[in-house]
Amino acid sequence: MISKGHYKTAFEKEWLETVVEFATESSWLENKYGQCRAFESHNFEVDHIIGAKAKRKIIGVSCRVGELAIMPIPFALHNVISKHPYNRTTQPGRYRKKFGHEKQVWLEMIRAMQNEGYEIPFNEETIQSIIG
Repeated sequence: MISKGHYKTAFEKEWLETVVEFATESSWLENKYGQCRAFESHNFEVDHIIGAKAKRKIIGVSCRVGELAIMPIPFALHNVISKHPYNRTTQPGRYRKKFGHEKQVWLEMIRAMQNEGYEIPFNEETIQSIIG
């Protein structure tokens, strides 16, 4: 899959598959967005919360982390064609007021994955660099 001229590595593809599996198998999406009319079970997109090509310094070394900072989000809250008032793409301020900053939502997802036994394939320093 290409994201603006960028090929995903095998590691990034595997992480994407894990996030999609988690979104499909767990109740996290429903718990997070279920009170919102936008929620439809398993009708979601994957959001790059800091951009697919984002880099961060981790222990002094610049690393690509954009493809790791991904989370499932209901279609109506992400897709640019949606007119939903809490659409993160077109109304980020409203989304943040309702659900929290996307970095915090992503961290909630990571912690929920850990609590459900998913192995996060990157370390705490990477997590902190993404939310920092």
